[in-house]
Amino acid sequence: MGRTFGECLKLAWDWAKDAIKCREEREAKIKAMVANQKPVEHTSQIEGRLTWSDCYNANSKGYMGSQYCGD
Repeated sequence: MGRTFGECLKLAWDWAKDAIKCREEREAKIKAMVANQKPVEHTSQIEGRLTWSDCYNANSKGYMGSQYCGD
């Protein structure tokens, strides 16, 4: 047998309440993770000093003279 309208309405309200509860818990977890997150320090100074020859060598010629330094 099926459910009555009242039973369906009660289940719909329960699902809506559970969805709100789960969303609030998820938002609280995200806020806690963001609050505990440490700032990222970039210590690499190499990027500013790279030259063309650091990436490409004489044998890196590809189709129609394109340059390829790998993945």
